[in-house]
Amino acid sequence: MSGVDTIDGQHKLIIKKIGELLTACKHGAGPEEALEMVVFMRDYCEEHFLWEEEYMVKYNYPHYLSHVRQHRECRKYFENIQEHVEKNGVGPDTVVVVNKKLVAWLLSHIRNTDLKMAEYLRNEM
Repeated sequence: MSGVDTIDGQHKLIIKKIGELLTACKHGAGPEEALEMVVFMRDYCEEHFLWEEEYMVKYNYPHYLSHVRQHRECRKYFENIQEHVEKNGVGPDTVVVVNKKLVAWLLSHIRNTDLKMAEYLRNEM
């Protein structure tokens, strides 16, 4: 993990909640339950992103703008997933949408972008 306890704890919860969402979708969750989970994750990620962005500003992180652009991209994925569930309900295609967009993005972002940021923060804090 990153070595920054707050970031690591938040990432663990995000990954856990994605797993719960995928399991719920695979086991026939209703649209209401899936939407509730998507909204929770969207809101939690928003808090997480704001926390990261605050620290990047506070410690003058040199890659702030590109990191924030990635956060905007994830916000768009949440909007797309929410719209998909509202229009189509929950089915196997929901799992595909969540896996292709959100899970792939988050894992890549955490493994690459967030680890670089965390390394910088560890040296500056």
